[in-house]
Amino acid sequence: MGSTCPPCTSATNSFTELVPMSISARISDVPVGSDPLVMVMRVQDTTEPEASGQGMLCDIFRATSSCRLCDPESFLTLFRHPWFCSAHLIHGWVTVRWRVFSKSELETPFRLPYITPVPAPSLVHGPRGAFMMLSFTLLPHRLVLFVAILLLLTLPGLRAAMVINEIHYSPSDKTRPTEFIELLNFSDSPVNLSGWRLTDAVQFTFPSNTLVPAQQTVVIAGTPSSFLTNFGFAPLGPWVGRLRRSGANIQLRDTTGLVVDEVDYRPGFPWPTAARGEGASIELIQPTLDNSLGGSWRSSGYSQGIVSSNSYLALQDPSWRFRKGTNEASIPTNAWRFLSFVEDGSWQTAQAPIGFGDNDDKTDLSKPPWNVPTPMQNNYISLYLRRPFVVPDGPLPTRLRLRVVIEDGCVVWINGREVGRLNMRDKLEKPFDAGLTGRPLGAVAHKAVSGGRPVIQELLVPTRSADLATGTNLIAIHAFNSSLNGLGVSIDCAILGEVADPTPGSPNATQVANAPPQIRQVDHIPLQPAASNSVTITARVTDPDRVGSVMLEYQAVDPGRYIRKSDAAYLTNWISLPMNDEGVSPDLTRGDGLYTAVIPAGVQTHRRLVRYRVVAADLLGASVRVPYPDDPQPNFAYFVYDGVPGWEGAFKPGDAGVQGRVQRFPSDLMRSLPVYHLIANEQDVNRSQYDSGFDGVPMPGALVYDGRVHDHITFHNRGEFSTYVSGKNKWRLHFNNTHELQARDNRGRPYDETWDDI
Repeated sequence: MGSTCPPCTSATNSFTELVPMSISARISDVPVGSDPLVMVMRVQDTTEPEASGQGMLCDIFRATSSCRLCDPESFLTLFRHPWFCSAHLIHGWVTVRWRVFSKSELETPFRLPYITPVPAPSLVHGPRGAFMMLSFTLLPHRLVLFVAILLLLTLPGLRAAMVINEIHYSPSDKTRPTEFIELLNFSDSPVNLSGWRLTDAVQFTFPSNTLVPAQQTVVIAGTPSSFLTNFGFAPLGPWVGRLRRSGANIQLRDTTGLVVDEVDYRPGFPWPTAARGEGASIELIQPTLDNSLGGSWRSSGYSQGIVSSNSYLALQDPSWRFRKGTNEASIPTNAWRFLSFVEDGSWQTAQAPIGFGDNDDKTDLSKPPWNVPTPMQNNYISLYLRRPFVVPDGPLPTRLRLRVVIEDGCVVWINGREVGRLNMRDKLEKPFDAGLTGRPLGAVAHKAVSGGRPVIQELLVPTRSADLATGTNLIAIHAFNSSLNGLGVSIDCAILGEVADPTPGSPNATQVANAPPQIRQVDHIPLQPAASNSVTITARVTDPDRVGSVMLEYQAVDPGRYIRKSDAAYLTNWISLPMNDEGVSPDLTRGDGLYTAVIPAGVQTHRRLVRYRVVAADLLGASVRVPYPDDPQPNFAYFVYDGVPGWEGAFKPGDAGVQGRVQRFPSDLMRSLPVYHLIANEQDVNRSQYDSGFDGVPMPGALVYDGRVHDHITFHNRGEFSTYVSGKNKWRLHFNNTHELQARDNRGRPYDETWDDI
């Protein structure tokens, strides 16, 4: 905040400046450090409605340096709306400067006002907490009274009153409307909400005698009866209106109509992702934060950015029960998948992983005593496994996350219900000898270890899909080798119970004492670079405790070598670069909160996919990486492309007649057409399109369209006879939550709705 700060100027668009003014106040009783300074300017028009076309532009300066302390993005406001601006608290004199603007010329301009600063400001209480009051009056040709300029000090013991604290806008079960809004009284005194209102997306008026105790919450639901059934207590409500899954604005107004708090939520970065349709709510991680910013919120259950979970079964567990697949495990064939099944003498206890061939199995079926009377290779193709696990008393998890290490394929059941299969050739019931000649199709080859590390595949299982209950449950796995003489097989599995449920009426599960920096407005320029172009990455990063460091991490993915999320290389192949806000190239303006880094031109080669993410830490050590862990696309990305080349071809190449005539299409014509790039592992593409054993099996990849990269999508063949017999390459693509495809019509116009699959 020295004299090197940029000039304190702001654009005013078409507004006409009428009056420049300033006022100073001594701040000497607050310690230097992390406490933020916030100014609120409230304007009241006491005359005619046309005056509401006027606005206000304010700066806060440190008087000794003329350095603006506030982010200039939000300076302009209209009458009857509160205005907020934050800065770090300092000792000494602080000057507040403001200008009044009008959208049109007035017949009589404002006269210079008579300003009376308060020599020794005193703390008073208002709807947002404790304020330092500076009074003054403007005397225009028609009276416009500026009620107050308020300096809000977040001192120990002084708390903001009512904040929107949790929003559940998109339940996973559409048949159970459990949407709600939770308000928190973050003060040390009760707040009477009688006559207050929720407005905009929903309308609700608080009944008389609605008193919220200090540090307590009040919950309003759209359908109170459904909420009561799901969460066990009666909320206020119902409201009129709806909370849309595409986003909505929620306002809390007091009895005078003043907007006390407002949240305009959106799904997807910089807002949380899992709250849209995955069972979570969005929770404010700290009540003192600006809750209009997406980075102030997390999906419920994602404490410190990582989903809260309980381990029900760990990898390398020593208590698996298994039997060799020399015949069916039970009669009827599905009985062994249930907890009630009584095992016979063919079942043995062993430690996972169980298998042979890659020297990492705790139970090696090629060695004594497990190879008696015969080893697995060339003798039997499958294994049966069972393992009880206990879910403690209390609320059930939202879902199970199964972390499976498998070579080659398997089918998984919990409590007798199939919950997933990995690397299997189709979705049919599998006998003990599936994959042998003349028998039903079995598994495809898949390695369980890569680079000395286990390859973990995950299955996400909603609780209701597994008939999960408190007490003892059972996981059952039928594991297959890809062939009788296959070189190896291995199976291991861990079970996590993930809690992403909303927390109405209770403290937010994601709340932290020290919030990490806010990261937003992440972008790259150009949108789709050509080879040898440098690429500029920018991100706006702010923090009440001041930003300590910002780093860019990027990963280059070469053509034909697509790196899946599940691949070990995805976790390790990242290069870090510092991002700066010092006004030093490539950064343009010092101290504007926009951090910049450049990915060198040499990284950009034709048809290379470049992923990136941003990591920031504040001066107190709290850090965050974006995109957040609840985002199914955990990186940003761009695609390097030099443009569509010309193309030529014949209906029947080599034919001497008309059908053999070569048709040529120049590059300028080709580039006038919409271009879709599907980027995937070559083996996955070949299996999907040319191996009927992979009919309908989802494969990971990325789609590039209109310059935008949709990374980590899944695709599979569309049609069976037309794909595997007549050779037509048809795809079905499934896009990730909050990363839907914005398609265009034949005239190039964007459709009104985005598509989650095509």
